[in-house]
Amino acid sequence: MTKELVFDVRYVNELAHTHYGDGQKLAKKLMGIYDQYNVEVADSFDSPVSETLMSLVPVSAPDGTTVDDLRMVKVPPGLMIDILDFDMY
Repeated sequence: MTKELVFDVRYVNELAHTHYGDGQKLAKKLMGIYDQYNVEVADSFDSPVSETLMSLVPVSAPDGTTVDDLRMVKVPPGLMIDILDFDMY
């Protein structure tokens, strides 16, 4: 069984967006960042508005993985990631 989450990914500027990309490129980067937690990242997702430099990325994490654990992961420069667990509410 898995836990369904959403990563609210924000790029600090256009250069970071170009570097990390979106879609499959961003999905691969996120799986690398969170590899110790065996998350599965959708490689097809929408950005609310392309000019906002943000993406909402669906993620599946194994049961037992906590949002707090994922928030402790060091995120590379240029990205800010908030982890949303709508099942908590």
